[in-house]
Amino acid sequence: MKNVDVAAKELKVTQRERNPDFDIALGYNYNTEVRNEIAPAPRFSGVTVGVAVPLKFSNANKGALRAAEFRKQQAEINYQQAELEVQTSVMQSLRQYLSLLTQVKRYETGMLDNALSILNGKIYSYERGETSRMEVLIARQTHDELRTAYIETVFNSFAALIELERNAGIWDVAVE
Repeated sequence: MKNVDVAAKELKVTQRERNPDFDIALGYNYNTEVRNEIAPAPRFSGVTVGVAVPLKFSNANKGALRAAEFRKQQAEINYQQAELEVQTSVMQSLRQYLSLLTQVKRYETGMLDNALSILNGKIYSYERGETSRMEVLIARQTHDELRTAYIETVFNSFAALIELERNAGIWDVAVE
């Protein structure tokens, strides 16, 4: 935004530099009597008035004005690009966060409970002698892996929330 302001003010300065400068002069002269033998002169008073109007030869070259206009346009385009980059990063962070929240809800609404009930069923079947110890261990491993994946997903959702807040400008992370 500052670059856009600077470019706009630079354009104004360039436009004002091209304005013609009118000069008006007013003067009063008083000469005393000169008693010189070589060039005697009587007492004299004079008033001078002058107006200077420049010709527009210098305004024929409009390169500086066009360059200032193009710098202003470029600054505006750079600002719009930065704005779009911020919007894109915020939207990507939001999508990532919502996706991870959906995954956490899936774990919480059934996957963990189902894995635990399957494990308990395998343990119950093992105690009755209907399944082998290997099946119980596989069910335990599956339950543990699922629980680990759930914890990692919760962690990643919090990390995505922090990234979303940082991209949205809610708070700034200071790295020391």
